[in-house]
Amino acid sequence: DGAIKVMDFGIARSLEADATKTGTLIGTPAYMSPEQVEGKPVDPRSDIYALGLIMHEMFTGQPAFQADTPVAVAMKRLHEAPPPPRSLEPDLPERLDRAIQKCLAKDPKKRFQSVPELEAALSEQPAPTPEAEGEPLPAPALLSFRKMDWALLVLALMSFLYCFLPFFAGRSARDYVLPASKMRLEVDAVAARRVAEELAAKLGQPFPPGAPVKAQLEFRRDVYVLPALPEIFASGLAGDWATVETRWLAEPLAWRLTWLTFSVEHADDLRPFGDRAERWVVVQGKGKVERLALFAEIPGKYEVPSTEQRRALAVRTIEMACGPLPANLEFRETSGGEQGASYTARWKPRMPPEAPPIREVSFLAEKVVHLDCKSEAEYSLLSIEPPVQEVRWLMGTVAGILLLILFALGRCYQAPWTWRRLPLAAVLGLAAVWFFHTGAGSGGLPLGVYLLEITAASGLALIGLVTAEHYLRRRAGPRVASYVLAWRGRVTEPTVGLAIVRGALAGLVLFGLQTLVAHVSAAMTSSAVMRDPRWWGNPLLMGVSVVVDPAAVEHGVVSFSPGLFAIASAVFSGIVVALIFLGLPWSLYSWNRIEAPSRGTRFKAVLLPAAVWWFSGFHLYLGDFLWAPMGWVWLVGVQALILTWLLKRYDVLTVMAAVSTTALFVINYPLLAIFGELGNGAQWAVFVAWGLLVSGAAAVALQSNLREAWRRLTTGFQ
Repeated sequence: DGAIKVMDFGIARSLEADATKTGTLIGTPAYMSPEQVEGKPVDPRSDIYALGLIMHEMFTGQPAFQADTPVAVAMKRLHEAPPPPRSLEPDLPERLDRAIQKCLAKDPKKRFQSVPELEAALSEQPAPTPEAEGEPLPAPALLSFRKMDWALLVLALMSFLYCFLPFFAGRSARDYVLPASKMRLEVDAVAARRVAEELAAKLGQPFPPGAPVKAQLEFRRDVYVLPALPEIFASGLAGDWATVETRWLAEPLAWRLTWLTFSVEHADDLRPFGDRAERWVVVQGKGKVERLALFAEIPGKYEVPSTEQRRALAVRTIEMACGPLPANLEFRETSGGEQGASYTARWKPRMPPEAPPIREVSFLAEKVVHLDCKSEAEYSLLSIEPPVQEVRWLMGTVAGILLLILFALGRCYQAPWTWRRLPLAAVLGLAAVWFFHTGAGSGGLPLGVYLLEITAASGLALIGLVTAEHYLRRRAGPRVASYVLAWRGRVTEPTVGLAIVRGALAGLVLFGLQTLVAHVSAAMTSSAVMRDPRWWGNPLLMGVSVVVDPAAVEHGVVSFSPGLFAIASAVFSGIVVALIFLGLPWSLYSWNRIEAPSRGTRFKAVLLPAAVWWFSGFHLYLGDFLWAPMGWVWLVGVQALILTWLLKRYDVLTVMAAVSTTALFVINYPLLAIFGELGNGAQWAVFVAWGLLVSGAAAVALQSNLREAWRRLTTGFQ
């Protein structure tokens, strides 16, 4: 685990003191290296020679050199070669024989140059060697698959089975707690347009044939909330899923169709009407019209019909478009406008009195100009977001200023690898701008504004990447070694493959924990209490309330490429969270090159960067499932501790892979379900690519084992 223990103080000396002088014999003769016998300067390779003597004696039962006196034994090391261990013990594995003989080379340059190289040889794992740039070496414990890694593998398999195998009423736990599978998009833009045109024709307001239409997919996250999960669980077990979901879930997916111009010959005639001439229809993802706006004019000769006639027309129109009216609604009406031609009918719940209408239709001269078929669920659900958006901007600004200060103080701009990280910084900057504008829905900006934003975001990303790597190299080198090796193109190093495999397993565990937290929170929430307004806002109860699927799913749905959005989000989250928000603070609390000895210091130190991480929006998308206060405890506490433990036990690349895996599954799995009816090949391709990457990393990590297995297999057939 990287701990250093001094076993013998017999001839120990200070590294700063000149205690060993040329020509002076210091040491235990039975285990002295040739350079010690000659009185030459010694270094760690002398200890490796002594360890070779010890291993020779342990595995063969006799010393490598034997003579009548200790001095004669020491002199033999200058002029004789030790017998090969396998000549004395034929059953000794070849790798041990080779390792011992290399340890006992008379020339220090021909021995193992470091303990990680020796440990790698003993475990048949090739150890990376430093290059001209001065790469840090990974910790010895990271060069092979160990007991903790097997525990991660078992936990990952358990999480995978828990999340995806059907257990609850034929559903997986993931779909049961976060039922994206029920939110499938069942109509594409063409089918949605056909539904809209059919309804417009029935309403006597047909669209001109051949008119161009702009179709945009929407995701209304404000109505995608489940405050009554316990009731859904109970009804689901009884096989009554459809009834409950119809009552409690509003459809979040919808197509918004806008008729840009009706026809060339009508364009000039309609221009004076401005916005009143706009025609649009919102069609739910399951193919039902939800809202529409049409155009109508008052005829030259117009007589106002009776109130009874208008009411009957309103009821027929609403039932035609929205279905039968619920019995618990009361009728409201307004009329007036130019020549008394305007008329609006509304239906709203009797209780509470301030409830908004859930059915509404407006006419102009008995022609429909606006219709709204709201779902009752939209107003029976509780949607509260923590008021932290302004704080996130503030904390993000503070984090950026701190990065600039650390970048300047450490003279990170002098790092030789600075410009090599520019391509990654550009990708991160482009992704950040894409995420922001997808979420904010602010399209149509000038190209120059986009380029300016991308340049600024890329510059900040470059500063963050270089600063974090600089301090990690200086103060916690083993924690960043595999990341540096990957950047050097040495992706075939076993330590790189092991880091990716470990991170993928840890990411699946985090994904399972997220599902479990949502599941437990739902079980703790009482639907009867949640529906009682007297309890709304109670911090204890609101702390265990659950919302469905993170905001990133909304952004992925409306993105031009949901699959690419999931990949970009995963990579962005992994690099930013692991390297900048966790790795950089870790290195700052490592005040020497060996790392600070206190175990609790870094776990306390990570609370501040974890808070900045959450308030800035980088929270693995786990926080969208819980409201304050328990949601914040999960974010700042559990997530931070798990990821910090991964960084302490492994390295930065492992944490990157863990965060990326979790984010990928959190975003891509709901998209897989949502687009299941219309084709989700892109989402399957994302998961296949992830599987191939992890499989390739496993092959790299176990390459020596695979070669040995192949050798034995071919030997058995000969």
